Order: sequence, then C-alpha cells, then structure tokens
Amino acid sequence: MAGNSYQAVFINRRKDGRLIHCDQTITPLLDEHGEIEHFVCIFRDITSREVETQRYKDMVKLDILTSTLRRGAAVIR
Repeated sequence: MAGNSYQAVFINRRKDGRLIHCDQTITPLLDEHGEIEHFVCIFRDITSREVETQRYKDMVKLDILTSTLRRGAAVIR
C-alpha cells in the first residue's frame, strides 16, 4: 500500500443480512518512522444511488410505453 489511500465501491453485508453498497476509502496511518501502524476506513452507504442507477439503466433498455426492448439493448455482444 506504500502509505497511499485506496478508494473503491464494496458490497458489504449488514448485521441484519441485507447487502449494501459502500463507497470506502482506506487510509494507512504511519508512525514516526513512516511505517504503517494502523488503517482508517471511512465509508458512505451509496445503496440508494446504486439502486437508482440500475433502475435508470433498466429504463434505457426497456421502452416503458410499449414494453419492448430498445434496438441497442437487443444487440447480442
């Protein structure tokens, strides 16, 4: 890790068993010699944002009025 922070989106499980999306930043804390002594992790629950993003992607693929797939979504890749 070399003293640098790391940021990514993780999927974590809550105590009640539900999955949540977390924007996490992990930062090492260095001692007076520059060696990693501890880590601090700060996270923000972004589950609702991820759900809305997926809902938007689904709407782009599906025409709400006709319930047909859009031409671009039907292309096999």
